[in-house]
Amino acid sequence: MFQPKGHYVLGLSCVLAVVLGAALPASGQIMSVRHDVHHDISPALRSLPKLPRTHGAAPHEAGRVLPIPLPAGLKPPGQPDSVLQKKPPPGHAALAPSKLAPAATLNFPGLGNGQFGFTIGVAPPDTNGAVGATQYVQWVNASIAVFKKATGALVSGPTAANALWAGFGGGCQTNNAGDGVVVYDKLANRWVISQFSGETTPYLQCVAVSTSSDATGTYFRYSFQYNNFNDYPKMGVWPDAYYVTFNVFNLPSTFLGANACAYNRSAMLTGAAAAQVCFQQPASVGGLLPSDLDGTTPPPGGSPNYLLNFGANSLNLFKFHIDFSNTANSTFTGPTAIGVAAFSPLCGGGTCVPQPGTSQQLDSLADRLMFRLAYRNFGTHESLVVNHSVAAGSSGGIRWYEIQNPAGTPVVTQQSTFAPDSSFRWMGSIAMDHVGDMAVGYTVSNGATVFPSVAYTGRVPTDPPSTMEPEVNLVSGSGSQNGGLTRWGDYSAMQVDPVDDCTFWYTQEFMKTSGSFNWNTQISNFKFANCNSTSPLHVHQLYYSNGWVDQDLTAITNGATPTAGSGLASFPDSYGEHAYFVATNQHVHQLYYSNGWVDQDLTTVTNGALATAGSALASFPDNYGEHAYFVAANQHVHQLYYNRTNWADQDLTANTSGALAIAGSGLASFSDNYGEHAYFVATNQHVHQLYFNHTNWVDQDLTANTHGALAIAGSSLASFSDSYGEHAYFVATNQHIHQLYFNNSSWVDQDLTTITSGALAITGSGLASFPDSYGEHAYFVAANQHVHQLYYNRTNWADQDLTANTNGALAIAGSALASFSDNYGEHAYFVATNQHVHQLYFNHTNWVDQDLTANTHGALAVATSGLTSFADNYGEHAYFVGN
Repeated sequence: MFQPKGHYVLGLSCVLAVVLGAALPASGQIMSVRHDVHHDISPALRSLPKLPRTHGAAPHEAGRVLPIPLPAGLKPPGQPDSVLQKKPPPGHAALAPSKLAPAATLNFPGLGNGQFGFTIGVAPPDTNGAVGATQYVQWVNASIAVFKKATGALVSGPTAANALWAGFGGGCQTNNAGDGVVVYDKLANRWVISQFSGETTPYLQCVAVSTSSDATGTYFRYSFQYNNFNDYPKMGVWPDAYYVTFNVFNLPSTFLGANACAYNRSAMLTGAAAAQVCFQQPASVGGLLPSDLDGTTPPPGGSPNYLLNFGANSLNLFKFHIDFSNTANSTFTGPTAIGVAAFSPLCGGGTCVPQPGTSQQLDSLADRLMFRLAYRNFGTHESLVVNHSVAAGSSGGIRWYEIQNPAGTPVVTQQSTFAPDSSFRWMGSIAMDHVGDMAVGYTVSNGATVFPSVAYTGRVPTDPPSTMEPEVNLVSGSGSQNGGLTRWGDYSAMQVDPVDDCTFWYTQEFMKTSGSFNWNTQISNFKFANCNSTSPLHVHQLYYSNGWVDQDLTAITNGATPTAGSGLASFPDSYGEHAYFVATNQHVHQLYYSNGWVDQDLTTVTNGALATAGSALASFPDNYGEHAYFVAANQHVHQLYYNRTNWADQDLTANTSGALAIAGSGLASFSDNYGEHAYFVATNQHVHQLYFNHTNWVDQDLTANTHGALAIAGSSLASFSDSYGEHAYFVATNQHIHQLYFNNSSWVDQDLTTITSGALAITGSGLASFPDSYGEHAYFVAANQHVHQLYYNRTNWADQDLTANTNGALAIAGSALASFSDNYGEHAYFVATNQHVHQLYFNHTNWVDQDLTANTHGALAVATSGLTSFADNYGEHAYFVGN
């Protein structure tokens, strides 16, 4: 929370507020609409300077806490808490199971003093983070770091937060004010990062939406302006908008009320100009939290965003309905008062949390609810969970709630105060997984023996209602914060993994040694044993024969479970139909149809290498046998080869003394009269061909041969051979689609995006391709999430926006693609933002978008699923990983 230090005139045009409604007598709220001050696209985060800028000559405390007024009528702190969960006396039945909440799986350091070359410039860290498909992003006040989800390894940063706005202009670029929040849009697989610019005026909120699921890539950048200081911003993802709330002040300290705003999510996902609609509340309303969607089941159609704050022994529910097509139809209604057990905010909302060895006490920030207000649609009911810090006798505890039926008459189904001993617990964050398990993380400290430490508790649905299981310690602090610093956090972050919808991720600060400006942070994850992934994930086939059918091949074969991000590959031959995937134990499996589907573990059969968990796959049959390619854990490209008698695992990288594949590299392959071909992206971002010339395997560096463009790290690949030569497609670092083309004499690199003046590919886009009698075809997902075809008609290349042509669904960011041509037309498959598998189908006259998941009432695809497809005499086939 920084206070403005001067005046800065933003050198960009700004659309002034339009007040659409007079002050409403019932609530005193004022509605306004503004467009973004400025928007553009950032450089890739991974390319930015890796060390954060300091905030001045010496470390300093962030601006003082700006408290919000407490409601009248709260319980006096000396009176008992009627929902306090206490330890039972000896010989009495326990109020909760004695079994500890689950132990941490990963428990690794985040940014902090002495970690990753990080230098502390400000306290507190305002520890925040979010988990995505493959990465964890942590924000500590003014710095960002990206970690690999599987291992906890740092992959990008630490980076100064405002470096993400380099070249943007104005306060977003020049200030690094903090109060940052990062959330993951699970419906679009995008990151949303924001912080305020409050050190100079005009007051701004700086918002960045990733262009793909890769947090280290590029971002669509925005700034939104406010008339007064927009303190303590908190964001929630909803299908129709990004909702954000502020505590608004006329500085130095006059509280004007909460402001609730909706940003145009659909525009921001494409980098287009975006509006915000805001409802400024009167000074009697403060500390609002917007609801943030967990899981991939959206709220019922047309649901408003739900917002909460607390009143006198109540929670106040508001409903924010947005209509960007006619903003005058937008409404902000409430509150509905939801009665809860009486409580006293810890420290009266101020400072009283003790630490060992010092008289320095810490701020409670108990004048407001704690981030997040987590929403989940279970199908049978909707739930909101939230927490805040309350007095618990002579100590402090976490008061938590579950509220159901927010759309109708809200019901508090569970509530209690977790304070199992005399230590203080505060600064919590809470969430629920998809089976109803709950977890809350927090800081714990006392004045005697417990330095500020990180802990959590949780519960499963079979536990006694309104109880939490015994506490789990994540990291024990070994120092107290002194030097006059009272600030501790401002919030922490408990999130649920979007891939399995089971694993909780938590980040919070602690101290390794006593002092000031020497905080550290921890990042941890854990999972309850009763929670199975929204999988167990299965491989599904969408199969057309006089109608589309969804077949669960994993269930049919009682086969292995695929990894969520497994690549897929497939083909038919005279021996049957074949589909390849990577199982959770990193074995490559074949699903093989011959008078019934069979699951074969090819890694076990060959005693072969393990595949990387998210390895791409490629395959084909030819006269010599059946071939499948994967990337092993040591980054070698392997071929699984069936010679009509036995399967064998061949390490092609070792055979050729060739280049290592980059982690996440796509794969593509085919066979022609000249030999067998497999393509991958090497660690230096060169595209390589592994080529078998009927005698030996050879590794060819096609990028070096053509002096061509570098592939984007982890680019998908597509390839085929036709009578005109050999073709391989990749996405270059500037998001252009390139073709590497062998014209029977030499390889050539063609920039198809430049040739066609076409759309940029989104980072992480899948690729698919084929030739037919009408020409050559390559498919990709553009930055606006439209599926495009690059089509060569034997004369010219053209870029066709198939989504616009069909008025079809948006592809999920980073969707895999699959395609083929048959006698019935041309076909391309993608995963839409609602996780439905769609076919774009050309019937020799028009393109049509078909929702195959809706047609078959089939399973949802996981966001990171591979796709593969083919046609044979028995019909049309597409494979995906789903629930």
